[in-house]
Amino acid sequence: MEKNETLWLELSSSPISVGEVYEWMPSSTCGAVVLFSGTTRDSTSEGERVDYLEYEAYGEFCLESFQKIADQIRQSWGSVFKVAMLHRVGKVSVAEPAVIVAVSAPHRKEAFAAATYGIDTLKKEAPIWKKEVGAKVSAWVSAKC
Repeated sequence: MEKNETLWLELSSSPISVGEVYEWMPSSTCGAVVLFSGTTRDSTSEGERVDYLEYEAYGEFCLESFQKIADQIRQSWGSVFKVAMLHRVGKVSVAEPAVIVAVSAPHRKEAFAAATYGIDTLKKEAPIWKKEVGAKVSAWVSAKC
């Protein structure tokens, strides 16, 4: 985990709190906070029931990937003040947050663009793997969705 005044990067086997991340985000210079929370749904893309997901991550390289994405966000949207990227590892029950990406900026346009870039790039580049587990399914699938 890395957390300072403007950056929060974390992999956690414990539940992640949307409220705690949101409370950390505001600043007197920022009028926009955009927070994306990806939660576990109860079915696969093919419609099979899912009881829970299991995530594995290549810890050190995953946090390095988060840092690189945060750096890219700051280069592309210079007004961004705070960036948070948190991802669960281990078992994640249905309806629980598995990933949070949040950005604060003076204006909504930059905050939305930066947050969208953050989650899209995290899903594409971070070394994280997902296993869907249910009565009829138990398979590792791409977490790059």
